[in-house]
Amino acid sequence: MRLLGRARTWVRRVPRARRAEEFDRAIAEFFMNIALEEAARGLGRTHPNPAVGAILVKNGRVVARGYHAEAGGPHAEVAAIEAAGPRARG
Repeated sequence: MRLLGRARTWVRRVPRARRAEEFDRAIAEFFMNIALEEAARGLGRTHPNPAVGAILVKNGRVVARGYHAEAGGPHAEVAAIEAAGPRARG
């Protein structure tokens, strides 16, 4: 119970804008980690291009994923949009 009281005190002291900023950063890092996992699927096959992963997020949900599979092939963003199909609209 004591820990909960401290947390409540911290929440009152930290400005709402800062809490929102930290929340937004955590969400962005979550989705970035998914994109990095996608990029890892293309490692070693994309030289001289970098390994890139992409995800499409709509209303907080991952709609599609894509990665740069091979040099000369479609980039991650194109692969994700193609995978999403009509879900990419809006």
